[in-house]
Amino acid sequence: MAKKTTSVKKEPQKKPAAKTSSAGRKKKDVRSTTPMFVIVIMLLLTVIVFMLIKQDSQQTKEVAVSKVSVKEKAPERAAKREQKAKPAEVVVREEPKTIPERKPPQEIARPKPEEVVRPRPEEITRPRPEEVPRPIPVERIINARVYFVRLNERTETLYVSSVNRRVREDNKYAAVINELIKGMSAREETAGYLNAFRGNIRLNKVELRDRILWCDFNSEFERNAAGGIMLNRLEQLVYTATQFPEVDGVILTINGVRKSAIGSDGISVSGVLRR
Repeated sequence: MAKKTTSVKKEPQKKPAAKTSSAGRKKKDVRSTTPMFVIVIMLLLTVIVFMLIKQDSQQTKEVAVSKVSVKEKAPERAAKREQKAKPAEVVVREEPKTIPERKPPQEIARPKPEEVVRPRPEEITRPRPEEVPRPIPVERIINARVYFVRLNERTETLYVSSVNRRVREDNKYAAVINELIKGMSAREETAGYLNAFRGNIRLNKVELRDRILWCDFNSEFERNAAGGIMLNRLEQLVYTATQFPEVDGVILTINGVRKSAIGSDGISVSGVLRR
């Protein structure tokens, strides 16, 4: 038997190429648009982050400023509290002192050269010799000897013995003779010293000439001195005066008159009296 052949009509198939082309376009469009979205999103994110950071920094600054202001206001508040606690002080306002104006110094009128009057040579007065001040001499005290009389108990005779005195050097001759006239101290009297200078004997003048000491007394020198008293008186005078090395002897005068004899016994005093 012959087989029937049936012809089957095949439908034309759609070209896959076209489908693939459209799908590829869609894929290409999606691929091309995704980077743009990502970039936009990233930009938005960065803007948001930047705004957040800026806002945060502003907040931190405000907090810091508020803390500083609080710290600065704290002492002011404490001071206000102390002022409220303290009693109100009375403020005394002092008036400004007025300083007197200084006047300019007055100019000293100086004389002109032609007005200066110069003294003439004959008008210049020179100091006289007696007007020139002399230097004050320095008083020097020296040790001197004054001779009195003592009794020798063994031989029962009188002899001269000296005691110490301090006198001025510039007037030593008159000083030692005046000490002789003045006499002994109480201690010397108890020690047995005697003095032949009695009564109101006074030394008028004393002068050294050519190593001889001229001694002038008043008239009391030759009174109340009979016998050995006048001899002791002269011996005391000579020993006291010649203790200085520049004095060799004594010449005696009474009221400026040189006598040859003195006393009631007429003791010779015409020459130089020596030891």
